[in-house]
Amino acid sequence: MENMPDLTCEYCGCAFFRGSSGTNRCSRCLWLEKLMHSMLTLILQAISLLQNFNSNPLLIREITKKEKRSLAKRALIKCQRISYEQLPQDLSGCPICTKSFTLKRDIRILPCGHIFHKVCVEKWFFERVCCPLCRHKLD
Repeated sequence: MENMPDLTCEYCGCAFFRGSSGTNRCSRCLWLEKLMHSMLTLILQAISLLQNFNSNPLLIREITKKEKRSLAKRALIKCQRISYEQLPQDLSGCPICTKSFTLKRDIRILPCGHIFHKVCVEKWFFERVCCPLCRHKLD
C-alpha cells in the first residue's frame, strides 16, 4: 500500500502523492494556475498600456495643416516631373481626376511608376503620403 497516492487534488479531483508544494493541488493544476496567473498579468499590463496611450494627448493629437502641407511638399519633391511627350501612349488620363493629360498641366511620376497631375497628387499627399493606386509610402 506504499504506492497509493495520499491526497486528492481540490481542483481536478485526481489522486496524487504529497510533494514539496504543501498545497492540496496536483502538479498539473499548480502548473495551470501559474500559467493562468502569468496570462492574466500580461493582459492587465496590456490594458494598462492601452489606457495610458489613449490618455496621452501627444500620441493622439491631430496633425496641423502646416504639418500636412510640409509632408505633402516633401512627398512631392520625391516625385519626378515629366513632360507630356514623355507620357506612355497607352495612358489615358490622371487616375485621380480621370481627366486627360495636357501640355499645360504639370505631370508627376511617383517612385513606384504611377503618373498623376501635380495638382491632383499634391491634394492627395495633403491627406496621405503614399501612392493613390498601390499605397507605396513616400515618407
